[in-house]
Amino acid sequence: MFFALSLAGALGACKAEPAATEKTSASATATVGKLTDLSVSLDSARAEFNAKTQKPRFLTLLSPTCGACVHGAQAVKLAMVDNPATRSIVPMVVWIPMLDDDSLGSANEASMRFRDLPIPQFWDSRQRFGKEVARSIGAPDWIAWDIYLFYPPGARWTDAGLPTPEAALAQVGGVVVGTRGTLPPLADQGRLPKEMSGKADVVGEQHHLEALLTRAAEAFAKRH
Repeated sequence: MFFALSLAGALGACKAEPAATEKTSASATATVGKLTDLSVSLDSARAEFNAKTQKPRFLTLLSPTCGACVHGAQAVKLAMVDNPATRSIVPMVVWIPMLDDDSLGSANEASMRFRDLPIPQFWDSRQRFGKEVARSIGAPDWIAWDIYLFYPPGARWTDAGLPTPEAALAQVGGVVVGTRGTLPPLADQGRLPKEMSGKADVVGEQHHLEALLTRAAEAFAKRH
């Protein structure tokens, strides 16, 4: 479908480390601090996603130490949490280890941005969620991260897997790309990776992520 290579980090804003798949949580319990550990099963994430099927939902997967992802977390806070126009959208945040310094400790520190907010947060220590998101968008051999996904009311995570999002943004190589129809494309599409041609558009600069996410979220909220 879309984003197949960018989601894996090969074209992402930070360089992924292959060894990240071996990073696991030291906790034997389902909850680690304020984060729910997904190392054993995705059942808790699936239950949380399906608990709000009557509402529009938002999902993001972020590395806790990637600078672009940290910037993305701030953009999510401002565009999705502090913005009255998008408060009808129910957010979920997944922290995923993709870089050498990503760990449960760094994820707990990064998650403090959403402390005391009714936002479920998860620690995807074995990248299970990242792989499920990638599978849901037609890239089963990759891992999704640094991505911002919108799901309409009625979308359910079934035994067949997580549904395909209605709209999506991702940071790729210094720009923000979106699935077709998420936001108007820039006139210059020269920086769009060739693998995304016909599937996604360059919609803005990476440093404009907050404004782009706000526009996409507000349009999505109006539709639903």
